Amino acid sequence: MFWIKKFPNLLLTLFTLLTLFTFLYWAWQEWKSPVLSSLIRGEDVEFLILGIDEVEGTHRADTIFLVRIAPQFPAIKILQIPRDLEIATPQGRRRINVVLANSDPAQFKEKLQTILSWPPQSARYAIINFQGFLKLLQLIGPVVWQGETLDAEEALGAVRFRDASGDWGRMRNQKTFVAAGAKKLAQQPWRLINLLSRWNDWRNFVVTDTTFFEVLGTAFRLRSFLAPAHIFFFQFPVKEFPGGRLVADQEGLQNLAPFWLTNAGPRIIRDPHLPITIEILNASETSGLAVRLTRAMRRALSGIDVLYFGNSRQRLGSSLLVFHRGDLGQAKKLMLDFNKKAGLEMTHLVAPNARREVEFTILTGQDAASCYLLQTASPLENL
Repeated sequence: MFWIKKFPNLLLTLFTLLTLFTFLYWAWQEWKSPVLSSLIRGEDVEFLILGIDEVEGTHRADTIFLVRIAPQFPAIKILQIPRDLEIATPQGRRRINVVLANSDPAQFKEKLQTILSWPPQSARYAIINFQGFLKLLQLIGPVVWQGETLDAEEALGAVRFRDASGDWGRMRNQKTFVAAGAKKLAQQPWRLINLLSRWNDWRNFVVTDTTFFEVLGTAFRLRSFLAPAHIFFFQFPVKEFPGGRLVADQEGLQNLAPFWLTNAGPRIIRDPHLPITIEILNASETSGLAVRLTRAMRRALSGIDVLYFGNSRQRLGSSLLVFHRGDLGQAKKLMLDFNKKAGLEMTHLVAPNARREVEFTILTGQDAASCYLLQTASPLENL
């Protein structure tokens, strides 16, 4: 164009001013946002995520995640709260999925305080229904989960499926699906950009007090630790009573709190020359996985001691690394080593228990049956 050729310096000046304005506006957004300013300072932030079931006139929070982003560690910590957990209300004891779904968001912190043994942050919240979940999954694209590639409709069915173990089975599916989705975003970061660029396509299906700039800034800082090794699911400790009634186990929550608020529990004097103690349990339908993984890891990894291997009463589609004691940094390193050497894709589960003889339990799910290192070498191996 004629005016561009005649005034090249004007174009450069306009571009510089636009860039400077964008930078200053972004800096102002970060400064005024408590979420982004905390992340910049390296402080943890929390989000409450509710998945709402509105089928047949119901209105319940069937998925309840309290998410803590720890940028210094780094880690994404997810406390999955059972939907059937009972909490005290002025009207008596009621299930938390009904209480939260029908509460004013300003009361979320107060409701969480009734079950947690530590004061929760003033967590930002996001309430999403089935339509919003489907929209998000359509933008993310197909996700590989337990060896199958799922589209949006199939993924919704997977995270809602309840097996013979009831809601516990659904919660396990949700854990491993979230880890699989995060892995896809880590491997294909342009999907995250696509998700943010289509903000208006799914925003109408989500009720949240988080602004677009906060979502964008948080996603930018999360991009480097979306891999499963950085995602820690915390097992919410409960006491179960006849009739399926669940109440919070306050002693268990007190044991959980140090790992949630920091990255380690009570300080343990440990000889660094001693190996890490592990048990390996087969939670799949394929026999012999625990013994084969034990043999493989004893050959491939130094510094570990498999004290016991055997079968689990659980049946899992995806493998889990269950943390009992120590520090989460050790768990992260152990998972990376096992996944690399054995070809596994485990998910973290934090379940502190200082009375356990071992520091970690590995539950081999059905996904482990296809790992090259765990194939049967001889028909006599399992005799």
